[in-house]
Amino acid sequence: MYEVLLSGVDETGASAVLYAQHFRQRQFVVAQVDITDTATVQVQGRIGPDFDWVILYEFTASGAQQVTAMSQMRFEVTAYTGGTVDAGLAG
Repeated sequence: MYEVLLSGVDETGASAVLYAQHFRQRQFVVAQVDITDTATVQVQGRIGPDFDWVILYEFTASGAQQVTAMSQMRFEVTAYTGGTVDAGLAG
């Protein structure tokens, strides 16, 4: 199962939040990002709404990375120069 959290994004900002029930008690998930030009995209997680977001991995080019599954997860485009960004989580 996978969820697309960013699709055709062309600006900085955070995606919607994906909650733990999407991962069915998995310890790890795979984050995949497609960057068509130049951008920086972070996979972020936290254990609950009372905690700050932490960076699990940072992409500066298209790729995939296994990351720790957390109770709440999202992507954030922190730098953008051009092109588009697509990003999703599978677990």
